[in-house]
Amino acid sequence: MNKKQKKNVKVLTGVLAVTAGMVAAAASHASPVFAHANSDANGKFLPDFATFAEEKEYAGNLNVKIMEESIVLLKNKDDALPLAKGSAVSLLGIRSYEPVVGGTGSGGSAGSYVTLSESLTDAGFEINGSMQSFYSSHRHTAAISRGMGSSNSAVVVDGPVSELAEVEDSISLYDDVAVVTIGRVGGEGADLFRTSQSAPDLAVLNADATKHVLQLFDNEIDLIELAKQKCNKVVVLLNTANVMEVAELEEDPDIDAILWIGEGGTTGLAGVGPVLNGDVSPSGRTVDIWPANFKKDPTWFNFGDNSQNNTYDEETKTWSTTYSNSIKTSLVTDSTVASGNKYSLEEEENIYMGYRWYETAAADGVLDQLDIYESAKGTIPADKAGDVYYNRSTGVVYPFGYGLSYTEFEQEIVSSEAEIQAAINGVTNLDEKVQVKVKVTNVGDVAAKEVVQLYIHAPYTSGGIEKAEVSMVSFGKTQLLKPNKSEVVTLDVRAGDLASFDYNDANHNGFSGWELEAGAYELRLQDNSHEEITHLSLTLTAKEFKEDGTVATGLAAADNYNWFSQGDDYDTLLPIK
Repeated sequence: MNKKQKKNVKVLTGVLAVTAGMVAAAASHASPVFAHANSDANGKFLPDFATFAEEKEYAGNLNVKIMEESIVLLKNKDDALPLAKGSAVSLLGIRSYEPVVGGTGSGGSAGSYVTLSESLTDAGFEINGSMQSFYSSHRHTAAISRGMGSSNSAVVVDGPVSELAEVEDSISLYDDVAVVTIGRVGGEGADLFRTSQSAPDLAVLNADATKHVLQLFDNEIDLIELAKQKCNKVVVLLNTANVMEVAELEEDPDIDAILWIGEGGTTGLAGVGPVLNGDVSPSGRTVDIWPANFKKDPTWFNFGDNSQNNTYDEETKTWSTTYSNSIKTSLVTDSTVASGNKYSLEEEENIYMGYRWYETAAADGVLDQLDIYESAKGTIPADKAGDVYYNRSTGVVYPFGYGLSYTEFEQEIVSSEAEIQAAINGVTNLDEKVQVKVKVTNVGDVAAKEVVQLYIHAPYTSGGIEKAEVSMVSFGKTQLLKPNKSEVVTLDVRAGDLASFDYNDANHNGFSGWELEAGAYELRLQDNSHEEITHLSLTLTAKEFKEDGTVATGLAAADNYNWFSQGDDYDTLLPIK
C-alpha cells in the first residue's frame, strides 16, 4: 500500500471553514474558534478586540490553521510528499490562479484572497511566472451549475491544452513538480449538473455526453497528461467542497499525490504551502464516502427530477425524456404556501446512505451479488487484497474518515471491556456519556497529529430494526506528537449514539422509539469506516428510552411514545398507541 500503515491494522472541511476534513474542529486540544466573550453589568456583549483590523487578523490566522488541519492527503505514492523546499513548481490549471474560495449564495466569499502562488512562494518554492502570466490572459467559462430560478451559472474552466503551446517550454525550467488544481463549485441556488442533457456546456467539456460534472473534464485530463510528460512529480489539488469521482487519478501510477483542499476562504490557501513542504503533516479526514462510480450509488437513481436516469442515443446524439419532470407533483394546496408544482423526493435509502450503505453492503455480500446489483464487478486494486469493497464499479475509492499522514501511528484502547460494558449498561438517559480512552503513539519520524475514530457494530436481526454494519459514535484528535511520543485521547460516547430508532416496532417488543437491543456489540477503534484496528466485545442489556430521554420502565402502552412532530401539514405521522 502507498499509505504508511499503522502497524496493527488488521486489514487494511464561511471564510473560517474549508469543508475538506472532519477533524480540525474536533481536535481534543484545538484552539477556540472565538475568544471568550465579555459582557457588561447589563449583559451587553463587548468586543474581544480593540479594532476590527485586529479581529480580522485573528480570523484570518485561524482560517489558515483550519486549512492546515483539514487538508486530506488522499494519495502519496512512494512518499512523494513532502516536497523539498526550493523545488521548481509549475502551477497548472485555471483553478491554480482563480481558486474556489467559497460556495454560492450566503456560502460565498467576497474580496481579495491569498493565492496558491503566494502560498507556495512563502513556503519556499520557486514558481513558474510565465505560466502565471499565461493564465491571467487565457480565461474560459462554462455554464456547469444551475443558478437561482434554474438559470445556468457560468464558472471558469480550463481551455484546450493546445493553448499552452506558447508557454509550454517554460515548464522545463520548473519541472521538479507540476501542481494541477481541479475546481468545482456549487451551493445555494447553484446545484451541479448530473448530465449534459440539462447543461449543454457539459457536452462541450466532455466528448462523452453522459459524464457528470464531478468527473474530470476532457481538458483537465489532457492537462494532467501534459504534466506527467513534462514534470518529475505530479500533485493534484482538489479545490472543491464536493466529493469527486477520482478512481482514475488514484490508480494512475504517474500521479504522485492527491490532496483534497476544500474551499479556502480569503486566507485559507496560505495553509497549502506548509503542508506541501512538510512544515505541517496533513491530518484531515474525509467527511463522506468517495464512491468509485457515482452512477452506481443508490442515491443516484433517486435525486432531483430523476432526469439522470434517461438514456443517451450515441447515434442520434439525443436524450430520451422518459424521466423528465417525472416526480414533479403538487404537494400542497394551502393558499398560504407558494403555489405551483414542487419537486418531491422520497428518501428510499432509509439509513443506508454514505458509508452506512457501503459498509453494510460489503459485509452482507451485496457487492458480490452481481445478478442483483451489477452485471460486472469492477476491478479491485492489487493493494486491496481482493476486498470487493474497493471494486471500481460498485465500490469505494476512499472510505469515510480516510486520510494519510507523513508519519505512522499506533493506537490501542486503554479502557477495559468490563469497565465500558458496565458503564453502558448503567446509563439512564440518552444523553449520558461513557468515556473511552485510547492511547496514540507516533512510531514514525515526523511530528504530526492523529485522528481517533470509534464505531459501533450492533447485533442485527433480519426483519428487525435497521442497523448499519458500523456507525461512528465518537472521534477526536491528538496534540502534535513528536516521534516516539504518546497521548491518551479521551472520547465521549453518547448513549443515544449506541441506540437504534425503532419507528414502527420492528422488533415487536411493544415499543417504538430509541432503544438499545440486548446482545453482543463491538466497539471498534478504526482507521476509517472500513479498516479496523481493534475492538472491545461488549454484552449489553436492553434499554428503551422515552421521549424525554430517560429509560422506560416496562413496556406498557403508556410507554409507547410519539417521537414525531404534529406541528404542520407536511409531517408523516405514525399511529399513536
